[in-house]
Amino acid sequence: MSARTFPIAAFLCTLTALPAPAAADPVLVTGGTVQAETFLNAARITFSGNGFFLHTTSEDFIAAINQAPFPLSMPLNLGAEWVPTAMTGAEAVFNGVTYPEVFIDGGSFGTFTTPSITVTPGQTIVSVPFTFTGVVSAFASFDETLVGTPLFTTRLTGHGTARAGLLFMPGDGDTPASYSPTTLPGTDFQLEYVFSPTPVPEPGTLWLLGSGVAAVLIRYRRSAVSGPA
Repeated sequence: MSARTFPIAAFLCTLTALPAPAAADPVLVTGGTVQAETFLNAARITFSGNGFFLHTTSEDFIAAINQAPFPLSMPLNLGAEWVPTAMTGAEAVFNGVTYPEVFIDGGSFGTFTTPSITVTPGQTIVSVPFTFTGVVSAFASFDETLVGTPLFTTRLTGHGTARAGLLFMPGDGDTPASYSPTTLPGTDFQLEYVFSPTPVPEPGTLWLLGSGVAAVLIRYRRSAVSGPA
């Protein structure tokens, strides 16, 4: 994956580094993105919420989709697991306290859950809502990850929109139509999760809401035309 510069230095410098206790309640992740290179199981990860920020990378990001082609008849799932198996460096803010450098150990994890959808012929980009739960344990040094006490440990929760680029292959008489991940337009990754402050309704929920509103409007118009009894 290509190197990128994230606009965090100014934000981190506005806070003071002091010891911080662990959070009892989950931190709601209301912003940030995860950009995954599914071919390499790698990702750039940014979480942000109330008094919380984490930016790190991972080579242990396992998505349900990979480089292999899938039959068009197979439902698409954009779920993934972040399961760091080795120490990785990160920048963090916790309870408003800045940690310019921390180390994330194998006790951290994250699960991205999405509904399964059907890919239509020729479709090149798909978007679905996701929910997220996870845990982050951060240590002051590599040695501390082995024998020490974490600077902080916190649970995370969140939701947003997942999207992926798809390469559609129509097939022929001997080969069924299929699809496989491909780079999203203008990016260097195939799968992205964008966190949102509010839940993203599933398409079926949007349809039900729209149907309900339409029914109310129809009843109102009928009442207006017929007048009072």
